[in-house]
Amino acid sequence: MSGIQLQSVSIGKGTVTWRVVYPHLARKNRNLKREYVEVDEACVDLKRFLHRDDLDAGTAALVEKNVPEGAWGSEASAGG
Repeated sequence: MSGIQLQSVSIGKGTVTWRVVYPHLARKNRNLKREYVEVDEACVDLKRFLHRDDLDAGTAALVEKNVPEGAWGSEASAGG
């Protein structure tokens, strides 16, 4: 099963947003926005509110690259 992904979405004129995409039947995390303007903000939130194994491999690598410091899931709730 693939995990949660962060996908870039072109909204025209060279502008890109970053959308959090959940796998089918996955429970959404209400601490995360649906879309982010900045990839760094998205990566910080993903790392704060999720564990590494909640993400697909490509997204986890992107988060590690952009936010190398800090612990995964430091503000994750037990219930999701």
